[in-house]
Amino acid sequence: MAMVQQMSSKGDRGRRGLPRLLVRLLGERGAATIEFAIIFPVLFAVFASTLELGIYLTRQVMLDRAVDITVRAIRLSSNRDAITHDAVKRMICDNIGIISNCTRSVRVRLDVIDPATWQFPQTPVSCVDRTAKIQPVVTLTPGKPGDIMLMSVCLVVDPLLPGATLGLRLDQDASGGVYIYSRTAFVNEPA
Repeated sequence: MAMVQQMSSKGDRGRRGLPRLLVRLLGERGAATIEFAIIFPVLFAVFASTLELGIYLTRQVMLDRAVDITVRAIRLSSNRDAITHDAVKRMICDNIGIISNCTRSVRVRLDVIDPATWQFPQTPVSCVDRTAKIQPVVTLTPGKPGDIMLMSVCLVVDPLLPGATLGLRLDQDASGGVYIYSRTAFVNEPA
């Protein structure tokens, strides 16, 4: 009987030792590190996407504001000959403020809308190809007093975090820039 008790106590100690070993090997030490390693990339991706979206939308709002200010100047202009593609680009870039190399990254198109048919242009404004050495010449048709005009603008900007989640989802050109579009309609003031 004493021998059975002795074996029994050794067996209990052996069984109690195994869970201690497992707890020691698989214990909770480092559990927070594993959770952090799993959750941090997801949280960083959300943070990076939020930051990228905020910068993108700020650029969009600034482009829309610059286009509105430029349209007001064009609409009230009495000198239609001074309205050239380069002059309109310069006016937009002077009012946009937060985009570097703006004049090299923006393209503008002005179209006259016929009120009899209300036909809008079927093709979108072409954007600047920043990889090309020579850009095509773009001429604007400022219209006559009383004409209904549609201004379309395309701006190419570099994403803040090009390898982040949102930067990969946006339409990009060959140089890695993303497109920002703005359109507005207006009526030229009568002379």
